[in-house]
Amino acid sequence: MCEGGAACAFDMTRACLTSATFWLRQTAAENGHKGIVEKLLQAGAPWNAQDNDGYCAGEYAGKHPEIVELLLEWGVRAEMLLGAAARWASTTTYIAYHVINMGGRCSATVQSGAC
Repeated sequence: MCEGGAACAFDMTRACLTSATFWLRQTAAENGHKGIVEKLLQAGAPWNAQDNDGYCAGEYAGKHPEIVELLLEWGVRAEMLLGAAARWASTTTYIAYHVINMGGRCSATVQSGAC
């Protein structure tokens, strides 16, 4: 058990995200509590987690288009960030590979960004 103010609250929040948050998000989505869903997403709850039956919060929020839209926005944002990170990692790896294999010299192709 943790002791001491903010650190303890943070630990408790992280612990809750692993179990109760999933149920809370699904229930909040199903009952139209957009503010609660948004707070849970901001706290780190995954936008696309599925329950044991394979349903996600978007499916529970079917009668609440504003919550479906919120979940979609979070999903698009997450996918865009993941895509950007993958492209950055791929480009960085490609350039580093060619610089290393050229004995530390950059070619005109690598310098111009035409890789």
